[in-house]
Amino acid sequence: MNNKRTKVQCLACGSSFGHEYRRKHELNIHGGSQVKVKDVSLGVANNPFAAARLNFERKVSKGDSDNVSLNKKCINNANSYNETVVSEVSKGDSDNVPINSNCVNKISIDISTSKNDSPVQPVLNVFPSTNGRRFSAMWYTYNWIEYSIAEDLIYCFACRHFSSLMNNPGTIIGKIPFVNYGLKCWKEPKQTLNSHCRNKKHLLSMTRWVDYRNIQKNVQQSIACNLNKARQQDIYENRLHVHFLLKSALFLAKQGLAFRGHNEMTSSNNKGNYLELLETFADDKLLVRLRSRYGHYTSPSYQNDLIKVLAECTKQNILNKMSLLGAFAILVDETKDASKKEQLSFVLRFVDKDFDVYEHALGCFHMTKSTAQSLSDEILKICIH
Repeated sequence: MNNKRTKVQCLACGSSFGHEYRRKHELNIHGGSQVKVKDVSLGVANNPFAAARLNFERKVSKGDSDNVSLNKKCINNANSYNETVVSEVSKGDSDNVPINSNCVNKISIDISTSKNDSPVQPVLNVFPSTNGRRFSAMWYTYNWIEYSIAEDLIYCFACRHFSSLMNNPGTIIGKIPFVNYGLKCWKEPKQTLNSHCRNKKHLLSMTRWVDYRNIQKNVQQSIACNLNKARQQDIYENRLHVHFLLKSALFLAKQGLAFRGHNEMTSSNNKGNYLELLETFADDKLLVRLRSRYGHYTSPSYQNDLIKVLAECTKQNILNKMSLLGAFAILVDETKDASKKEQLSFVLRFVDKDFDVYEHALGCFHMTKSTAQSLSDEILKICIH
């Protein structure tokens, strides 16, 4: 059995492959154009790894000569290959066009480089001609078109700068028409351009481009701005709600009225001074918050927190009245309340900056013992805090 196989080398790009894959190579690499090959099967075993090694050694020995011949061949075959790609795009499947990886045009430097730029649409008296056909400025009615004078090719501004990261099945990354390389669709321009306009990825890119322009012009706010605005509105409404709760608690505290009621159920006719005061003077928005299951902040623990906040603010206001002279006196007394618990009343007597004398009670504190040591320790604790 013969272990040899016929191996040929493409004179256009220098690739080596089996003779039976010649037509497949022409379709996938050269866009269907016929290329010349030479037989290099002498001494090559039927082993792809050995063939690859020999091919690599041959390229290393030849140096850069292959690159020079490749560039010349790419220039000669550019027009025929481009017409093939345009015909495929015109069929409506611009994402699955067979690409010549060796002859793909690099993106020109005379078109837009960022999404903040505008599409480059130069107007020339005479555009370059290719096979008797040329670009026309009337095609700028497609506002996404960018024209490269240096390459005589057109690109899609929206797809280049706002394309989706998702790739359709069969799409080769980095080899997408109108994005990674330009096209010459001078033969059937409207058919090719309309086909690209119907492409789903192009439609998504156009939507993103329009949204980006509206945001830049302050016509439309971004999603992040809208979310932040909604959060700021929630914070503002929560602060209004807590402010109303504090005002109600302050009123009851100044009048010395009880907060809680005997029955604070929803069906109760009298829920206590605090809840009844809130429901009487609250507006519609606050009533909705008060009657909601969460976020009303009217439970007994929250009421105690509000009273504690008011007590701290009152204490701070009293201390702020004291002058820098430091003239003050402490009055304390110990007595039992109605529940037979020892209570220490703490009164502060001081002089303000206008030399007016004030006496303010800072609170009553529960005492477990009535000895002199326990009383002095409690007084020092109150003064420190």
